[in-house]
Amino acid sequence: TRLRTVTGVQTCALPISNLSFNAKKYFWNFSDGTISKTKNPKHKYSLPGTYSVTLIASNSYSADTMSKTIVVVPDPVASFSYSKSTSCSGSQIKFINTSSNATTYFWDFQDGTTSTDSSPTHTFTAGGTYKVKLKVSNGVCEDSIKQSIKVTSTPSASFEIVPSALCLGQPLTIHNLSSGGKQYRWYFGDGTDTVITRTPRHTYSSPGRYLITLIAVLGTCSDTASDSVIVYPVPQALFSQNKDSICAGDSVAFLNMSINALRSEEHTSELQSPYVISYAV
Repeated sequence: TRLRTVTGVQTCALPISNLSFNAKKYFWNFSDGTISKTKNPKHKYSLPGTYSVTLIASNSYSADTMSKTIVVVPDPVASFSYSKSTSCSGSQIKFINTSSNATTYFWDFQDGTTSTDSSPTHTFTAGGTYKVKLKVSNGVCEDSIKQSIKVTSTPSASFEIVPSALCLGQPLTIHNLSSGGKQYRWYFGDGTDTVITRTPRHTYSSPGRYLITLIAVLGTCSDTASDSVIVYPVPQALFSQNKDSICAGDSVAFLNMSINALRSEEHTSELQSPYVISYAV
């Protein structure tokens, strides 16, 4: 009688090849309370442990017996969870492997990428529903599990300030160039309340440089964009002259006393304080 089995470890259905010859009857004893009389039986142990498999092969004249010992280890069980709070495209999702009795792991993320890490981190670049599959093995048997993961497309935040510099009291105009957002939150950098609208208008009450921040939101996913604007104080034109009245041909000197001005414009000079001007009749 010849019996061929997997030696050393065994977890799933026991593969048995009956190599007996000159026999007509077969009696199998699997040492777990079960028997079989088929030539090539299939058997699965319900509990791990060490078992002695015995085969008695016989014909009308004689019988022969053979035994082999096998070790049954627990079946692998595939299981995992993931960080659902970060299921946004472009964001990392942590997969937590909770499988048991396994030594190797194979992940298929259904986006063309795979991993053999135990608990990988993965980034989906596009929104959609992905059936992530984990296949585990203990060297003999395998188990697998699939979970559908919904990935939300992360919105793209973008805006343009028109103009990028303005005078105090002048309304700020913003062109929202974002896409994919359902809600838009604006922060104008001057301590005013957050504005929730697609295209806001805002007027600053003090001069200075302000950082404007936009957060585009879709569900739990968001994107942020920032840009700055300069608010200048309103210029005040003011000047004095050394003479209030003159005769034709006489000269008069002007002193530019303007406030918050970067340049002066007169029809006769672009100097800040032209020294002398003569008028002719």
